[in-house]
Amino acid sequence: MAGNGIDFRSERYASEFFDPRVGFERRTSDIEVRIDPLTGRTARLYPPRGLLDLTAAEEATPPPAPAVPCFFCAPLVFEMTPRSPLLAKGRHAVGEAFLFPNLFPYTLESAVCVFTTSHDLDLLAYDDRRIADALRACRDFLHLAVRAHPPGLHTTILSNLRRSAGSSIAHPHVQALADPSPLDATRRTADGVAAYAARTGRRFHEDLVAAEFEAARGIARLRTFDWIAPFCPLGPYHVEAVGREPRALEELADHEIEDLADGLVRVFRGYRRVGVTALNLLFEAGASHTSDDRRFPPVLRVVARPHESGSYRSDRTALEVLGHEPGLDTRPEEVAESLRPEFADI
Repeated sequence: MAGNGIDFRSERYASEFFDPRVGFERRTSDIEVRIDPLTGRTARLYPPRGLLDLTAAEEATPPPAPAVPCFFCAPLVFEMTPRSPLLAKGRHAVGEAFLFPNLFPYTLESAVCVFTTSHDLDLLAYDDRRIADALRACRDFLHLAVRAHPPGLHTTILSNLRRSAGSSIAHPHVQALADPSPLDATRRTADGVAAYAARTGRRFHEDLVAAEFEAARGIARLRTFDWIAPFCPLGPYHVEAVGREPRALEELADHEIEDLADGLVRVFRGYRRVGVTALNLLFEAGASHTSDDRRFPPVLRVVARPHESGSYRSDRTALEVLGHEPGLDTRPEEVAESLRPEFADI
């Protein structure tokens, strides 16, 4: 247990078998089950076995132009997308970013925001400005959504970059969601931070960041966000940016968004260096209308997903989908070490 109350617990096993690759010699394979210090969920870590195939990404080429018109490309995005009664002009533009309500909403208030009207972006093509503008557009929409539905809503920003990450539309975009009911992950986090505060009188995320850096899983400390590779990952190459102060997403200041965008560009660059081309991203925080003990700082989670190719294999198996437990062969300590060079100039 870290000195501040964070408990990094795990269980280790050695599975024995006779290996046909080496004349049926007796071999062992180490398995570690890590337990998340906040929620108690588990992740299973294995020796390297190529679970996330990144070899095809070495020769990655942009997807071909869409066979049918893309409604997220110009000029159709300006003509054919829905309009929101929350927005003065029905839609909202910040730089190249363009936000509009989702034609198929997931939540009470649901919007889509394209990073740019260009159809495809490699991870190396994202810059601070594009990411910050999209996050600002989402922040503005969520602020209006929360104000329109007193006493407040739970807000989330998420993204599925590329079809192999679950996107139904190849055009790169993020989604801004606001709903009276929090996502299950957000509810579990709020439950956990409240229980931790009651037990220790301290803020969980503040202690977590200190403990992760002490355990060599810290990546970098920026002005307003700390980047870590968490002890109990949710997926391959899982990294998190943790804010310093409890505040809802709609309350974020421009300088915090710019700081987050700076870190995210560096993570994208590090991902691409090791062969990652697709990812999932989720940004959450404690809701502004909840009690103080359930509020927590903005937390951005990113995980790598398989590359789009003819040899594509889903990394979501029965273990993840039905067992609710990720099986991974890249350790968080290795992820942190791999990404630190991208932040070396800070």
